[in-house]
Amino acid sequence: MKKILLGACVGIICVALCACKDKTNVNVSEEKDSTIKNNEPETIYIDNEILDLDYNYNMNSVCIVAGYENKIYSCAASSTKDPYVLYVADLETGEQKTVCNKTDCKHNNLKCNAVICDESARIIGVKLINNGIYFVVNMLGVDRIVKMPFDGSGKSDIGMIFDKKEYDLDSYGGETIQIDDEYAYELIRVFNSETQGKDEKNIIFRYKLDGTQKEEIILEMDITDGTQALEYKVYDGYLYYFNGVAKKRLDLETLESEEITDDMFFVSGFNDNAIILSCTTNSEKKDIYSYHKESGAKYYISDSGLNESDLKLLTDPLSSTESYIDDKYIYVYSYEMGKTYVFDLKFSYIDNVELYVLSTIGDNLICKEENNIISVKREEIFDDKLNMCTIVNEVRKRIYEWPENVKNN
Repeated sequence: MKKILLGACVGIICVALCACKDKTNVNVSEEKDSTIKNNEPETIYIDNEILDLDYNYNMNSVCIVAGYENKIYSCAASSTKDPYVLYVADLETGEQKTVCNKTDCKHNNLKCNAVICDESARIIGVKLINNGIYFVVNMLGVDRIVKMPFDGSGKSDIGMIFDKKEYDLDSYGGETIQIDDEYAYELIRVFNSETQGKDEKNIIFRYKLDGTQKEEIILEMDITDGTQALEYKVYDGYLYYFNGVAKKRLDLETLESEEITDDMFFVSGFNDNAIILSCTTNSEKKDIYSYHKESGAKYYISDSGLNESDLKLLTDPLSSTESYIDDKYIYVYSYEMGKTYVFDLKFSYIDNVELYVLSTIGDNLICKEENNIISVKREEIFDDKLNMCTIVNEVRKRIYEWPENVKNN
């Protein structure tokens, strides 16, 4: 992972904030308040390095989830009438609160430090890096980066990734965000209204997180018969992408592409131990395996020891699954079965759980149970009775509630 001196990065960001004054801005407040509480929540500092705190952040239909160690940050993924408020849950103390250090704040407008944007916008990406949380916010066809420090002391508009008007697009959708230590990447699918909204092309933009470089297009592909919207993942200097037919990777320095042959590997996910999860789907099958970079070995789900009927379901190209890897397990969720199949890192089957495992934060698994987001200790995932911490309740469709006490709810 590329490491950058924090002091230099902060200096660059300050310059960028002065320089990036384009005409469409996300409405964020940088107002300071004299009634600031101290250390609520505490600021963390990490040895003057830019460090990716959560390579497995998650966005889903209920909320955005990210975090480190025992702290879990969450925010609504969609809003109909309320601003987007960021909450932090401390699983050690059991306390959950807004990420705002103002006293007597009602957390209901942009003057609140925890409000990322108002209800006219929407959040489409999030990442924790060093001592800041980076959000990608969409408002009126413009996607921008907003940074919020962990201490709830305010927020900053870093700059624009994409503006529909600048690229003269007919219509677009399907934004998919990836964020690494230096850049935010955004895939958009361009539609043609004259062909009843049929996809026309995939475009990937990138924007430097310190704001020193204007957004640029790094990949543009036509969608033709037999291909589909891109799946992509940024990893170790490459952008891996798959359109349903060809697996390729783009060198992020030279911007040259090459096809991925059988002696190479495709990246759908990864962990901090140089173990890759690959999951691609074409018209015939799902190809799912782990690749261990140190040994060069591939381990396939087809050799996992999972019973034949469940294996057939998970590898059926028409079935709906989600795959995910952390530093201990591989998780494959089946929408049809409503459960997650758990494997070790060499794809030996262990067991299944009736939860939708979304991501790992510290030693905690963030899961979806019905329409709620909960946390369980990873070491207890196979226990008969799980001790769950509730992070977010969905009271009714798109109406969410953050309990103050996340334990024993």
